[in-house]
Amino acid sequence: MDAGITLLQCWSNRATEKPYLFGHGQNFRKLRPPFFWYNIATVLDATSHYSPLVRHPAFRELLAVARQWFTPDGLIIPQSVYLSFKKYSFGQKKVPSPWTTLFLSRICKRAAETDPDGIQVVLSIDGPSLKGSKGKPVRAETGHAKGKR
Repeated sequence: MDAGITLLQCWSNRATEKPYLFGHGQNFRKLRPPFFWYNIATVLDATSHYSPLVRHPAFRELLAVARQWFTPDGLIIPQSVYLSFKKYSFGQKKVPSPWTTLFLSRICKRAAETDPDGIQVVLSIDGPSLKGSKGKPVRAETGHAKGKR
């Protein structure tokens, strides 16, 4: 639980503290599967298993940021990919990825089951306008969030 709190505090304190290689700019916010680096998806996945963390304001903000990646059809198109995974659905950045959609949908489902009232809070947050480590809003530049399909 302490590790999860630390992850969420890194996000909460992003304007004043930046541990080396743990920034919260555009690369942190990109969905680049598979998720084994420090980014929004790994933080949400790690913290979504703990009720107190799901209710944390930082978790809600992160989920609001991630929400922008869903298309109107409820699918996710990865914004960036590792070339070594190009033969998998999550290795494509021009078409929806069932695997990436499932990954983030499971996080949303856990959050909704754990904190039903929190979902309304998440929906009220303009995630893309939240500022990154350098104090600037970091809006999506690729994928659905920019209007590309």
